[in-house]
Amino acid sequence: MNKREILLLAIISTYIFITWTTSCIFQLIQISSPPVKTILYQGLVFTPLYVIGRKSNLLDNKLFTFANVDYSTWIKLLCCVLLLTLSASASVKSLYGNVAGLPEQSYSYKSWTMFLSIVVIGPITEEVMFRGLFYQAIDEVASSKAALIATTVIFAIAHGDLQYSVAILGSSFGLTYIYYKTRSLSLSISLHMGLNLIAWLFIKQNGGSSSDSIQFPEQIFLAFLAFLVGIFTVKWLKHLCNRQIKYQQPVDGVPKI
Repeated sequence: MNKREILLLAIISTYIFITWTTSCIFQLIQISSPPVKTILYQGLVFTPLYVIGRKSNLLDNKLFTFANVDYSTWIKLLCCVLLLTLSASASVKSLYGNVAGLPEQSYSYKSWTMFLSIVVIGPITEEVMFRGLFYQAIDEVASSKAALIATTVIFAIAHGDLQYSVAILGSSFGLTYIYYKTRSLSLSISLHMGLNLIAWLFIKQNGGSSSDSIQFPEQIFLAFLAFLVGIFTVKWLKHLCNRQIKYQQPVDGVPKI
């Protein structure tokens, strides 16, 4: 194994170990506030991985520059990620009869500490860890396309059970693809914040409730329709990234924003 492969293994092992250790600690220490527990978890997992990324030069300052997009393009990119999220969620809903990932009890989502966790801290820590650290490490060991696929899947799996993971594949792919084309963590962080803000407002307003189960054959039709929306959105996203996001390609092939 070369140094980069060892580094990738160390990053994955550290992430799994810290996640497991944090879960064990939270079982011993009873914290009554779910938002506080979420913020503590994000900080405990993020900090050592960020240190590893900076020390290994996987996370350098150029990743935090902002892609050269105007306001309208940013809105279009956000709409693409939102459509991909809704497409995947609608597929899960039509096949399983519920909206995966939305909590049955949403009282904690009305607090400002949960707002801070979901809309501010969550996007920053997740983008730096997954689109930044994990993507960069896999890219150096394998290729950019392998990093695109692997990061999309890892990000989705890290968010919960099977149904929720499938539902979040849409947003995971959208955010990873935008980073794949721009290498701008600032852009993916801002889009992630916008997406989570919409999700937080929806959950806060509707309490995470879902409608009644969809019956066959409507569920097959809706799943197919959601799939078509996803295909259309991917094509639109590729068009935006190729035509409306301006960046320069240096010799090493990594976009310079």
